[in-house]
Amino acid sequence: MLIPGFKKDQPAKVEYLDGHFRLLSRGSHVICAISGKSIDLDSLHYWSVEKQEPYASAYEAEIAYSREQEAKKITRSYSPVGLLQNKGLHFFRIL
Repeated sequence: MLIPGFKKDQPAKVEYLDGHFRLLSRGSHVICAISGKSIDLDSLHYWSVEKQEPYASAYEAEIAYSREQEAKKITRSYSPVGLLQNKGLHFFRIL
């Protein structure tokens, strides 16, 4: 079925919500944030609400999750406050 204003070869702009997504602009697909693959909207099953990113499969979603966890771990390990909190200590700055 042809929808007025529908652009077959143009990526859609999408807002990713918890359990569903909302089209912000018409298009036939989105681009995977990890692999760069085109994902038809009918086949879109994986995305990050927090990062507002689509993923082509569970594999790409797992890669994105692993990268995020690794980034958080690196950030914590180099933060003096985070380092103390990881050891069960808490740092308070008294003004």
